[in-house]
Amino acid sequence: MRLTLLTLATLASVSTALDILPALRKCGCSSFASYLASADNLPLLREIRMRNDGVIYCPPNDVVDALVASEGGVVERPCKRCGHQKRSGNSGAARNACHSKPRPQKRHCGSCDDHQPYGGDDHQLQPSNYETVITYLEDPEYVNLGSGQPGRMVSSLNAEGLTVLSGGVGSSINQTSGACRYNRGVIYPVDGFVPFPLTVSKTIKQLGLGAEFWRAVCKAGLDKYLDNTPACTVFVPVSWNDKKDDPRRQVVCDFLGYSPELLPGSSITTLADTQIKVEFGPDGGRTVNGQSLQRSDVTTKNGVIHVIAKPF
Repeated sequence: MRLTLLTLATLASVSTALDILPALRKCGCSSFASYLASADNLPLLREIRMRNDGVIYCPPNDVVDALVASEGGVVERPCKRCGHQKRSGNSGAARNACHSKPRPQKRHCGSCDDHQPYGGDDHQLQPSNYETVITYLEDPEYVNLGSGQPGRMVSSLNAEGLTVLSGGVGSSINQTSGACRYNRGVIYPVDGFVPFPLTVSKTIKQLGLGAEFWRAVCKAGLDKYLDNTPACTVFVPVSWNDKKDDPRRQVVCDFLGYSPELLPGSSITTLADTQIKVEFGPDGGRTVNGQSLQRSDVTTKNGVIHVIAKPF
C-alpha cells in the first residue's frame, strides 16, 4: 500500500503560476498529473485547487506507472465514510483524504498540571530542523489520531538541504530535485510513495525491534489498548527485563509526540503516572530521560513510535 502525500503548509499565493496539472507536467511529473486528474481523485483535486497552502510531494513517473499497473486501475470498493466507490491502494487513500480539517492537539506543559494547546507562548524555541506536516489522509482504515485529526508525517532536512519525510513502518521518502511552483502552492519531486501507517503491533513486528517489550505489553493486557487508542506515543526500548521493567512507563496517550512536539524543558506523563523529561542532547537533538532517540518518528495508525536503548 502506498500513500499519496499531500501536505498543508503556509505559502504565499502565486497568481501568475500554472494550475496544478500543467505545473506537474512541466515539473516532469506527467504520470502523477494524469493520476491526480482521474475520476477517482477529482474530489481531492478540487480541494487542492481551493487552497492557497498546498505542498505536493510527487513521485517519479516510473513509480506512479508501476503502482497504477499493479493495482490494475479498476479494482474498486465502497468508501467506509461516504459510500462512494474508490479504487484500492493508493488511489483510494487519495480520494478519501478530503474530509475534516485538523484541530490543535493538547499536551502536558512542563510547568503545570493542566493540558495546554500547542502554539502557546510558554515555550519559545529556536526553529527546528524537524517539522510535523499534516496530510489529507483521514481514512479510518489508516488513521486513528482522534476526532478531526488527519494523518501526520515528519519532515527534516538532509546534509544537502533537501527534504526527507518519515512514513509508516519506519520508511522515508527523499526530495530529489528543486521545488516547482504552481498557482496555489509548491511541488517537490520525491523518490517514491510513502507506505500507509500500520497499528503499533504490526509496526513493531516489521521494524524487528522491541520484541521483548511487546511480549510484556501483551502479558500486561495492553496490546489491544495500544493498537486502538487514538493519539498514543510509544517509546520502544531495544533491551527489556521482565523482572523489573513496566511497559506502562513507555507509553503516553492523548499526546501525539512527534519530534517537533517533544519540547525541550517539558515533561510528559506516562500510563504508569511517571514523568518523561525532554531536553536537548549534546548533538542538538531531543533526549528523553537522558536517552537519545535511536530511531525517531516511526508513524503508526494511532500515533508515533520512537526507539530508545533501554526502558525508563
